[in-house]
Amino acid sequence: MIKKIWNSPVWSGVIVAIIVGIPTAIAKLVSLIKNETFQNSWDYLVSFKFPIIYFVFILVSVLLLIRIILWIREKYYSDEYLSSSERLLQRKFHKFHDKTDDVTLKWRVAFDEFDEPYADNLRFFCCKHGPTPIKFIDNRCTVANCPNALKQIDPLYLKNIVDSELIHRWQLIQEGRLKK
Repeated sequence: MIKKIWNSPVWSGVIVAIIVGIPTAIAKLVSLIKNETFQNSWDYLVSFKFPIIYFVFILVSVLLLIRIILWIREKYYSDEYLSSSERLLQRKFHKFHDKTDDVTLKWRVAFDEFDEPYADNLRFFCCKHGPTPIKFIDNRCTVANCPNALKQIDPLYLKNIVDSELIHRWQLIQEGRLKK
């Protein structure tokens, strides 16, 4: 995960802004408070003697805080904390097969902060090529001369339809009209 964040152009820019921006802001603030030049404040900040024990304490505290946040996030989004209704929706409605084009849509049912279901990680597969479905790339089948390779699907449109159907089925489960 850290490698993914570090290699991202947005997040690496944020990290650099934090590393450069915070000391610069502190130096500027010190220069304004003490009525001295920015260079003198910067030199004071760079030559400031910081006991190593404080650095270790702050580092351990930050790492512990990150670990607690990740643990809470993992616990909150884990499937074992889902209600039986949520598990029923995940088990019963996680794929759809379109017989006209022989395309299968698969997704993971997730729940937002308002307990509304939505399709996460929507994927498309072409089933015209034997028992193993072929995953779509660039919203079309990758096998040449396949009818599904000639037409491109609209993933946002299909995600909206799947999300709408998930919400409808969720309401049926809540009303007790859709059972195991």
